[in-house]
Amino acid sequence: MPVQQPAKQKTPSISKSRKMQWNSTVDSPMILTNRSIYTNTFLDIMNMPQIAFNKSYKNPCWVGIKDNGPLDDGRFHCLPYFYIIGVKKSGTSDLYSRISYHPDILKKHVFKESQWISRCRFYGSFPVRLCDSPRYQALAKKVDMRSLGFYTGLYAPSSSVIRKTYHVGHSENNNSGKIFGDATPANFHLHYKWSELPGNEGLTEPKYTNFHYIKHLIPEAKIIVIFRDPVSRLFSDFKYEQIGKVMAKPEIMLRQFHNQCVQMIKHYEECFNVYSRRQCIFDSTKPMTRQRMMFTAGFYAFFMKEMFEVFDKKNILPILMTDYTSNMKNTLSKVFDFLELDQPNEEQWTIILNEEVMNESKGDKRIEMFDETKRVLQEFYRPLNEEMAKLMNDSRYLFN
Repeated sequence: MPVQQPAKQKTPSISKSRKMQWNSTVDSPMILTNRSIYTNTFLDIMNMPQIAFNKSYKNPCWVGIKDNGPLDDGRFHCLPYFYIIGVKKSGTSDLYSRISYHPDILKKHVFKESQWISRCRFYGSFPVRLCDSPRYQALAKKVDMRSLGFYTGLYAPSSSVIRKTYHVGHSENNNSGKIFGDATPANFHLHYKWSELPGNEGLTEPKYTNFHYIKHLIPEAKIIVIFRDPVSRLFSDFKYEQIGKVMAKPEIMLRQFHNQCVQMIKHYEECFNVYSRRQCIFDSTKPMTRQRMMFTAGFYAFFMKEMFEVFDKKNILPILMTDYTSNMKNTLSKVFDFLELDQPNEEQWTIILNEEVMNESKGDKRIEMFDETKRVLQEFYRPLNEEMAKLMNDSRYLFN
């Protein structure tokens, strides 16, 4: 079902002074314009000088001072060391939960997904439950939700733990080896508000995407992406979003899923015949409906190419969900090596591997899409999967 936009503009639920500031920087956050919502240079992150992180900490941390980054407040700040950047409904929650049992990965007080880069910094543009949560709104009364200060504020409890564990590490310099991550799968495919960012104004396709912002903030960020057959991933996403309706009226909802897929395939095939693939996928003039968000997440090769343009390949760890589920210990061992962490001991491995599966697909697994739906989706994704297999130099990405 399409995401319903409010019929009337709503002002973000923040203090009166913040409301005035919001209204002074943009006529309406609900309307796409060629002007940036970031008219205040303090909010123009891509033009901010890069932060010099304190090398005494493994996690990217620093003290906000005038000559180092945008936060001249004298406070200790940290940003995520790693990102599980996608793909939605491919095991991201389970992967994050299991690796968080490692003694050097902070889990307490850390959101599995902040949603800030892809969603919450555009607060008011479209509804997101997490951005309306009490913790977010409490922080928004002190700091503009669109600012870097808000993003670092989300991690204030973790930053405090890291600062206090300065001498609890195990490196040569006896510094803190504690780290934390952001596992927001929307960062992979949801770049919808790119046209409202400085440097992207008036363009038909973006100069800066989510990937550029992560790279600019944390140049050596570790990026983890887990992939699943795009056809089964899409159906799992649909069932997850429509669980109640699917269970109550499976025949009607499966027909709706089929019609949505046919509609999206027709849209993209027609667009690809006229415009560049980049322009079609990043099209910000069309509503970002729920089915569009679900569908575009399967354009693996496209978004991986975008990522490779920004990050060095050594900073990206791709994982196949089939590898993760069939040989979990080996896959997690590779993740820990990638994050430059010690391997867990036997007792820790037992806890990690026996953890209950997180965010497993809801609903009756016996409910399957129509054969005709599967056929049209496989035909559509086949050339995209072939492109992905070639890009990754791995035939398993054909998802046969």
